[in-house]
Amino acid sequence: MIFFIFTFELFSQGFDWQYSPRLPYTIPTKFIGLSVNYGIIENRGNFGFMEDFIECCNYQAGQGKSQEISLNGEYWFKGDLAYIASIGFVSVKSDFSTTITVPRSDGKNDYFSVYKYTLDESRNKLILKFGAKYRILNSHFSVGASGNFQLYLSNTATHKEKILAPNSETFIDGTNERIIQNGILSNFNKLLFSPELFLNYDLSVIRGYYTSLKVGVDFPVFSVIEKEDWREWKFTLNIGLLKSIY
Repeated sequence: MIFFIFTFELFSQGFDWQYSPRLPYTIPTKFIGLSVNYGIIENRGNFGFMEDFIECCNYQAGQGKSQEISLNGEYWFKGDLAYIASIGFVSVKSDFSTTITVPRSDGKNDYFSVYKYTLDESRNKLILKFGAKYRILNSHFSVGASGNFQLYLSNTATHKEKILAPNSETFIDGTNERIIQNGILSNFNKLLFSPELFLNYDLSVIRGYYTSLKVGVDFPVFSVIEKEDWREWKFTLNIGLLKSIY
């Protein structure tokens, strides 16, 4: 009677990993592992660019990508609810372009000069994530949310200017494109926070190991730079491998 009352099966994570041919036995609830993450970024906003402290143009939209490698941990508080945390390194690259038209005159004829400005920038960040995921109807699918804290480490940027029209106009060296040596953007914010929603699928590999596949969306709360508007919307694919540590 005591045996039937006080023993039961608890399948944390939903995998029936049999550690012993006899009940009861302990199912692991703590996991640790590594993951890689690839993201597509949509940049939106309105921020200025200067050359030698002279206002030049404003960027409003751009595309980018991110790559991340992280150390992850999971604690299954219940068979359908897990708390998650990770620390990782992220590399972000984004491209912007804008075109301006300037009226000109040679004293006889009026015309327009058209210039294209491009920004190719990359940043390195440390990222900390804390969240939870909930299994859907006891399946291996789960939905979840996390809060992502991003600490700015470093950045590089390349600014270019190209003359699109007229064909007769060139820079001093005779070319129609140059690298801007003294380009200036607003300072980057040192710490950013973004909430993330995701859909997750866990797949057993062998006893004690499973792979986690996740697609998610990061929502920008703060601007990437100070005092101006630059928001990053990120769509991510994450693949991880986790091992039980009990």
